[in-house]
Amino acid sequence: PMDESCKESCSSTVTDELCVNNQTEIFDQLPSSLARRRTHHHHQDRGTTETSHLVEKHLGQAGEARDRAPTQPIRSLPVCMQRKREARDLRHLQTRTVGRWESWKRNQSINRKRLWEQVGEAMSRLLPWSSTLHTIEGRFGVGVKAYFVFLRYLLYLNLLLCLVIGGTILTPRVVYDSDGDRGLLRFEENDSVLDLFVGSGFLERSPVFYGFYARSSLDLLCLNTPLLFLLGTLTVLILSLVMVVRRTVVGYKHMWLLGNRYHIHMSYKVFCGWDFCIQDPEVAALKLSFIRNELKLYLEEERFQQREARRTLGQWARLYFLRGLLHFLVLVLLGGAFCLIYYATMASQAERSGDYLILRVLLHYLPPIVITLVNFILPHVFRHISFLEDYSITTQVNATLVRSIFLKLASLGMYLFFLFRNSQQECWENQFGKEMYKLSVFDFLACFCNTFFIAYPRKWLLDRYPSSWLARLSGKQHFLIPFNVLDLVYSQTVTWVGLFYCPMLPFIETVKLMAIFYIKKVSV
Repeated sequence: PMDESCKESCSSTVTDELCVNNQTEIFDQLPSSLARRRTHHHHQDRGTTETSHLVEKHLGQAGEARDRAPTQPIRSLPVCMQRKREARDLRHLQTRTVGRWESWKRNQSINRKRLWEQVGEAMSRLLPWSSTLHTIEGRFGVGVKAYFVFLRYLLYLNLLLCLVIGGTILTPRVVYDSDGDRGLLRFEENDSVLDLFVGSGFLERSPVFYGFYARSSLDLLCLNTPLLFLLGTLTVLILSLVMVVRRTVVGYKHMWLLGNRYHIHMSYKVFCGWDFCIQDPEVAALKLSFIRNELKLYLEEERFQQREARRTLGQWARLYFLRGLLHFLVLVLLGGAFCLIYYATMASQAERSGDYLILRVLLHYLPPIVITLVNFILPHVFRHISFLEDYSITTQVNATLVRSIFLKLASLGMYLFFLFRNSQQECWENQFGKEMYKLSVFDFLACFCNTFFIAYPRKWLLDRYPSSWLARLSGKQHFLIPFNVLDLVYSQTVTWVGLFYCPMLPFIETVKLMAIFYIKKVSV
């Protein structure tokens, strides 16, 4: 994972310009663009054809990729003064070939596009954490920045879900409340601070859970709470699906267009990989390590392909036998994790009225604790197993990710299955909402404790006593981007699963993501 992040982090301003040029060249070769250009030339007269040949000649001199965007001001073109003058003359020649009305329409279109570009740039500067993300990209690369951008996207998504839930469920419940003595929060004598972690007491009587929304909360004849509740949750789920699919399609298009340029241009890595704008020595050392790691990754892939080509039939047979055993070991680990989740669920649902309050709270949190520990330990075990399977580095990362995704989603699915199977309470809807609430709360507590009670002391130990045996045993820390992204996906999945029986989960997830952003910033 660190090699993948280093691979992405090696891009600079030169890379971005190459990306734009590559995209422009690809789109210009599409059949629709070629047909449009042929039709355009077919309807021109001879004088216009001569002028267009002159235009093409100037295009070749001024740089074809640099002047393909006529909406860009000439002063902002990344060329010398002579090329800017040629580009200006070129645009004057293009203007003379058309009439005044067509020229006026083109100018208005260019002005509108420039206006929208300026508005977009101004809006991008108003986005939260823009300067922070820019600093993270400069120090740690594009890969680490992509994690924080994804976190911010999930924050926007949950804010949108909060608006939907507030407009369809919470606001009508508050405005048309037929039972005036039922407030949003009602405290009683037996309530305590621990109810905030367990979801009982005053939280159980609040809009957080399903049982708060009574059928008779609205007096209107054609509008009732169940209909609004169902409408709000379905709207949230459909909206989430549309936004996630849209983002996935956009990301896939970029990967499809530009995903292979690093494997093609090895000379670019050697001669154009350095960013000459870097002035800070620490950032320069970091950039140097990125380039070195990228070259090491490329050479390691080449070395693996050569070693794979020299394998004999006996070596292949032993390797496949070893991979079979390791796959069986992965299945055993997954089965053991599911068994632990089952016993933790059974222990948490057992009635223990005589125990201490803290012990009862720990028993309530036993399934989230087991799920979090399993999701924290087993992905690292899978990473070492994929290394022993002797795959290439890219295949090792993909195998670890697939197993980790299956572990996280399957552990949550098994927990829900055991929960539904053994639910014997009268109001099981509230109980299900409580379990999702506890999963969300404990996920945040685990992130906080891992950063400030494990990662920070470990970093302090490595800085103060680097030669001690404990520091050598713990090793250097790495911000594993795939595992951190999977944690965000798991947290958002819990929000979607528990949304119906815990409608306030998007509000809780929004606050949690804001806190996680700063916690992960400290961790990085």
